[in-house]
Amino acid sequence: MTDIDQLTDLDTLKQVVQLQSVELKRLHATLAEQTKRLALLEGKDPIEQLQLELTKLKEQVARQQHKLYGRSSERRKRKTRNREKSRKKRTEFGHRSQPELAVEVVESTLPDEQQGCTSCGGTLEPTGACIDAGEEITVVEREYKLVRRKRRVYRCRCQAEPVAAPAPVKLSPRGRYSLDFAINVAVDKYLHHLPLARQVRAMRMNGLIIDTQTLWGQLDTLADHLWPSYELIREYIQGADVIGADETWWRLMTKSGSKRWWVWAMTTHDAVYYHLDPSRSGEAARTLLGHYEGIVMCDAYSAYKTLARNNPSFVLAHCWAHVRRKFIEAHSVYPDECDVVLDLIDELFLIERLVPAHQALEGQPKLDALEQRSHLRATRSRAITARIREWAYQQVALPQSKLAKATNYMLNHWSSLLLFLEDPLIPIHNNHTEQEMRNWVLGRKNHYGSRSKRGTEVAAVFYTLLETAKLCGVDPRAYLRIVAEAAIHDPGRAMLPHGLDF
Repeated sequence: MTDIDQLTDLDTLKQVVQLQSVELKRLHATLAEQTKRLALLEGKDPIEQLQLELTKLKEQVARQQHKLYGRSSERRKRKTRNREKSRKKRTEFGHRSQPELAVEVVESTLPDEQQGCTSCGGTLEPTGACIDAGEEITVVEREYKLVRRKRRVYRCRCQAEPVAAPAPVKLSPRGRYSLDFAINVAVDKYLHHLPLARQVRAMRMNGLIIDTQTLWGQLDTLADHLWPSYELIREYIQGADVIGADETWWRLMTKSGSKRWWVWAMTTHDAVYYHLDPSRSGEAARTLLGHYEGIVMCDAYSAYKTLARNNPSFVLAHCWAHVRRKFIEAHSVYPDECDVVLDLIDELFLIERLVPAHQALEGQPKLDALEQRSHLRATRSRAITARIREWAYQQVALPQSKLAKATNYMLNHWSSLLLFLEDPLIPIHNNHTEQEMRNWVLGRKNHYGSRSKRGTEVAAVFYTLLETAKLCGVDPRAYLRIVAEAAIHDPGRAMLPHGLDF
């Protein structure tokens, strides 16, 4: 057997590919003959059985080709009728505005040895005029300092009790590292996905000798102060009429081995709450959503269905993006059939873009936006969903093919897919929640997971507060500091980022 990875000669590679292509055709013919014989022995229709096996092979080949050459994006190439209209406007080149950066003006002067006049031998004197030499963006390295704090003592001449200056806010009463230090460690790990080991190396390059266990101790202590706000965010989300739910896996690495835990998420447009559980069961879903009353936008995972059957207080609305994804997966084998339904689904998404986002509105503007959304869905979206259903009933595909699976997935969840037509508060998809799971995916790629159950709790706290602050347009670092200071002065105090002005 030739190891293709070791071949570098192009002609040899071509010969290997040709030989493998011939062998593949031979194996297909052999498979067809064996499938026919097996079907006759089992009393099945040999033609139908052969078609099923060939369909499976085509889907496997298409799946492998997509892995090798396909795009990971779910965007489709659109056909444009007018090339002139389809051309994108060329982006103008120029400097990007940087309103958040501090501006420092630096003047360049002549060295003393160059201040002699080349004409008369006199001395050059500054005129007060400057030539603009442009601007540049530079970097100021992070600096660590050992600050020795002293509290000045005051006393009156009347010999009353002396009064000392107030002590600074400390992360822990006898801790050596400041609150700002702990916040920086948390932001670097859970927002910038920088593992503690890498932070240790970077700190040592700047003169600070430290280890990962010390950094973890700062995160652990800071998470205790932030826990009440973490619970408050959960209460805030559960008070919404419509929420999103999703889950993804997370690694728990212990001395006895590695286990797969699960991150469960609840979202609104301006908040996200994460909870980690050892399982992906219905009981885990009940822990997250057991007390919620409202509408849950989610995928078709069975745990949500089981919980909804046993809990009439909330209703499941299913996601059209998941339906679209099923047909995208089948498109490589059934392009003509899938193009029809994908075009119709894309029309549904385009209609949603015509309505202004109502989440950030209040009062009459919000009511107007919801009324406009209801009108568009009733007059345009409802007709499109009827065409999609009509298309689905007309499809004839082998039972186990990707096209049949995608079509059945859609029809089996048809009633919950149409809930968005009845309530303008319900979104058409759950993409917002899926986007909020990306930070966990990036985190597990960079620092792999957590090393203890407490580590999963700490990760959930920081990811919840940092991502919620981002959704509210609040500086995550500043939000952590305000919440931590408030909890240090008043243990148990919780604060939301909504409405905070920095």
